[in-house]
Amino acid sequence: MERIIGRYSLKAFLVTVAVFAFIFFSSTSSYAQVLKVYTHADVNEMEKWAPEAEKVVGMKIEWSPRFTSTELWTRVQAESPNYLADVLWGFLNAHALIGAQRGYFMPYKSRTWADIADRFKDSDGLWHGYNYWFACVAFNSKRMA
Repeated sequence: MERIIGRYSLKAFLVTVAVFAFIFFSSTSSYAQVLKVYTHADVNEMEKWAPEAEKVVGMKIEWSPRFTSTELWTRVQAESPNYLADVLWGFLNAHALIGAQRGYFMPYKSRTWADIADRFKDSDGLWHGYNYWFACVAFNSKRMA
C-alpha cells in the first residue's frame, strides 16, 4: 500500500485522512467521541488503516461494512445534508467530482497536501485520492485476426 500512496508515507496519509475527517461534511460535528466512517475500501485495508488512524486522532473509528460504489453514493445522496457519518474513506473519483459540484464537501488542505500528486486531488481541496483501480480488456490477437 505504501507503494501506491507514493512519495508520502502511510502515516502522513493517515494524518491527512484523520484531520480531513473532522471537516469533510459540513453538517457533522467534530466533537463526537466516535468517528463514523462510510467506506468503499476493502475490509483488509480498513482493518489495517483504522487502528492506525485511531492512534493519530485519539478516538474510536466505527466504519461501515464495505459498501459497493452504488450503495455508498446512494447513501450519501439520501442523507444529504444530514449525514450520519463523519467521513467518506474510499470513494469513486466520479462520485467525488459530482459531490464536489453539488456542494456536499467542505474544502480542507492539510500540511501534507503538497506531497500528494495533483492527479490525486481536487484543486479546491474538496477531496483527495489515494489509489486507482484499473480495468483491462485483453484478447488473443491471433484469434481476432
